[in-house]
Amino acid sequence: MLRRLVLILAFGALAAAPAHAAASLGGVGPRVGFSTSPDQLVIGGQLIVGEIAPDLTFDPSLEFGFGDNRTTIAFNFDLHYHFVISGSN
Repeated sequence: MLRRLVLILAFGALAAAPAHAAASLGGVGPRVGFSTSPDQLVIGGQLIVGEIAPDLTFDPSLEFGFGDNRTTIAFNFDLHYHFVISGSN
C-alpha cells in the first residue's frame, strides 16, 4: 500500500512540472486533497484540454483515494466557465 502511494506521489510530482501552462493552451497538474472523510487522502492529476467555446474549458481529471480501509477511483469530466472581471480604475 505504501509503495503504491509513493509511486503515485512521484508521478504527481513529475506531472506538476508543466502545470503553469495557460488554460487556453492546455496543460496538466496535480490534484491533492481529502475526501468527505478526513481519513482518506485523495491524489491524482488534471488535464486542461483548452477552450472548447469562448471562456469554456474542458478539464478532465483522475483521482485515487487511499485510507479509511478502502481505495476509490474517480473520473471527473469538468467544464469550467471563466468569468471575465474588469476592474474600474
